[in-house]
Amino acid sequence: MRLIHWDWDRLVFTRHARQRMAQRRIAEEDVCEAFAQASVVVPANEGNLKLIAKVRGRKICVVFDDREQKGDLVIISTWWMDA
Repeated sequence: MRLIHWDWDRLVFTRHARQRMAQRRIAEEDVCEAFAQASVVVPANEGNLKLIAKVRGRKICVVFDDREQKGDLVIISTWWMDA
């Protein structure tokens, strides 16, 4: 686990992430709020990172990659954990 600080301008959503967000009724603002609420991130599969936060009274999980050379945080997928 590690403590981190986020730069909202660095969030980039993959096509897969946007498709899942539409299916699961997760707004871009929900993902931004998840980053604002989360202070601890754990490793996920394939070298990605996963954060869990409470947004709109629900638990949300966001899988992302922060290893891009451009310095972007690439959102790979997200889902409500209580669905």
